[in-house]
Amino acid sequence: MRLPMKELYLLSMVVSLSIVGCSGHTTKISPTINPNASLVGDLPANSLQWKVVTSAVNTEDSTMSTLYGNDLAAGYARTNSRHNYPNGSVLSLVTWTQRDDDRWFGARIPDQVKSVEFVFVGVAADGRPLYSYQEYEGKPLKRVTAQEGRTLNDRGHIFFLSEQLSCHDGADGTLAIGLIEGPSSHRDVGEEPVVADEIVVVVPSKREWVGKQVEAQQLCKAPVILREKGSGTRRSGS
Repeated sequence: MRLPMKELYLLSMVVSLSIVGCSGHTTKISPTINPNASLVGDLPANSLQWKVVTSAVNTEDSTMSTLYGNDLAAGYARTNSRHNYPNGSVLSLVTWTQRDDDRWFGARIPDQVKSVEFVFVGVAADGRPLYSYQEYEGKPLKRVTAQEGRTLNDRGHIFFLSEQLSCHDGADGTLAIGLIEGPSSHRDVGEEPVVADEIVVVVPSKREWVGKQVEAQQLCKAPVILREKGSGTRRSGS
């Protein structure tokens, strides 16, 4: 079947535009895995496959930590304000050094594994709780500390305290004070601003805004890279 000349011309334009669009110089960023942050060594379990209970950043020694729990421990942490974990619960605290994120300006991500700690909850012959604490360091990770007893050591208490502070926001009256980055969603929790962060606009060195006062209306008309929807930064800016 022979197409009219006009239709044939339009069809060739569509094909040409498709080819041009596909041959652009758009930089493609493929997802990668951070091998330095993985757990390699003789560990009782790979806690990175467990559920996250809470996380923290230590600015003094430039480390970041995440507290994981197996299904039993994570389920208990999210539904109870106490730390009377049932038999079979396991908590694991993984601590990394930090490095700059090449894909997100100003962000920090895990680098080398500094330590991995475990707290196992069991039951003694008399029915009372029995706790086992283990710590792993080095590359590959090897056990450097092992303790067992009816009471938690100091590190184990830190596990349980950080879990309690993160999983329970005070709506049930169990937490006296806590720090959050924005207004609480619970009407029963009182709040008081204690510190303010400064939001800084970063522009290319040749931009006409450099060294000048920029109004909010100008920012609204310019292409701006912002944090994700729902972030504390965007809520504060609005």
